[in-house]
Amino acid sequence: MTGDLFYIYAWVFSIATNIIISLIYPNFIAPCFNKFKELEDPELIKLIQDICRELNYPLNKIYVKDGSIR
Repeated sequence: MTGDLFYIYAWVFSIATNIIISLIYPNFIAPCFNKFKELEDPELIKLIQDICRELNYPLNKIYVKDGSIR
């Protein structure tokens, strides 16, 4: 059906699927299975913010994942 272009279609589908999943997973799927709370240690928050500022990395909030139930 797609002939010689099969690999290109498969590659585009794979990339699109990965982008969609990486946008959906942290906002909708992960909170269903894990508990997240904001980081409370002010010294650690300041250290992480300083590193992100040096790297020009945008940072909104810092969460801690409770993985102890697994």
